Amino acid sequence: MSVAMEPSPLVPCLWFDRNAEEAVAFYLSVFPDSRIVETTRYPCSDHPAHEGREGEVLVIRFELRGSPLLALNGGPFFQFNEAVSLTVECETQEEIDRYWTALAEDGAPEAQQCGWLKDRFGLSWQIVPKGISTLFRHDNPNANERVMRAMLEMKKLDLAALQAAAAVSPDRPAVIRSVRTIPRSPEEIFAAFADRESLARWWGPSGFSSEFETFDFRPGGDWIFDMIGPDGTRYPNESRFLAIEPPRRLVIEHLREVHYFLLTITLTPREGGTSIEWEMDFRDPEEVTKVLPYVPRCNEELFDRLEAELARRATT
Repeated sequence: MSVAMEPSPLVPCLWFDRNAEEAVAFYLSVFPDSRIVETTRYPCSDHPAHEGREGEVLVIRFELRGSPLLALNGGPFFQFNEAVSLTVECETQEEIDRYWTALAEDGAPEAQQCGWLKDRFGLSWQIVPKGISTLFRHDNPNANERVMRAMLEMKKLDLAALQAAAAVSPDRPAVIRSVRTIPRSPEEIFAAFADRESLARWWGPSGFSSEFETFDFRPGGDWIFDMIGPDGTRYPNESRFLAIEPPRRLVIEHLREVHYFLLTITLTPREGGTSIEWEMDFRDPEEVTKVLPYVPRCNEELFDRLEAELARRATT
């Protein structure tokens, strides 16, 4: 009986002249949870390219954030170019800023474009927000064009600016629109809205929790709750359900005098799941200008929490 073997990972090999040790030490200083696994040195060899290198470092096997890599001291014969790059997916703008600053130091400024950079050794990197592809999945091609246009103006990527470009159209300046395709049915997603306990678990941006006072899930019903920030600050919310059309549509009126808006949630079956369209009509473009630096990001974080809740519900 044969036993299926776990395939070994693909391991990129990085070619250096004689400075692999310096490069690996630099990369380990940049990336947490990284380590050298093994170092191999040049043996005695009569190959012309190995002349005078006996005992020097030949190969360093190392890991960056758990990903295996090789650094080879192969000589001056080959150089890095932009045809190959390493991608760093970042959770936050702060993480983007940190990796960009560290890797770009003493690199080539002219190579910095659209999230790409070259480090001091000539190796190309892409420093990108995790899930950036979701910004290009809108059924409105104009949104994709806006995101691309914004990106082409950037060196280091500005996640909030990209999300804002995806969310607001010039012909509807009072509306913020966020869209994501989730690999669940409309019925499953709608149920996560309709169930009070489920909704309380995922509603709001990352780090927030909710305490519901009133949850009358019917047309005309009130929804009153406090959203609690990571620092314990309570944000009173008062809304009303205007329309409930399972499993395809919800309309919720946010009634607080600060940031009044009408939220329309539309669920549309798509290949691979359901497109959830999140449209917030603030009625006043100036109000959108105030909240645009953070609302699109918060909507994306809310989608992340919704997906996690749907995965939890599927296993219980």
